[in-house]
Amino acid sequence: MILEFNGEIQIEDGLVLLNPKMEIMNVHYNLKTNEFSIEVHFWESKFTHSRTFETVNEEPGSLTMDAVMAFVMSHPILSQFKAITE
Repeated sequence: MILEFNGEIQIEDGLVLLNPKMEIMNVHYNLKTNEFSIEVHFWESKFTHSRTFETVNEEPGSLTMDAVMAFVMSHPILSQFKAITE
């Protein structure tokens, strides 16, 4: 799923993107620590930026797509991106 942001957004200190798109590329789950990470690609025109966001899974022992989406929707940066409707 590709998401987009209209306007200027600061992804991290020193990295401001204009009208970027975002795609979740990978989700990694560590069963031992109950943590998961999401690898996200942001791109604008010709430039791609890869970032990883980490959190602890609320339900030990399994990871669901609902948990991943809940994290994305509650994250201060990731939640600003919206699905592309064409």
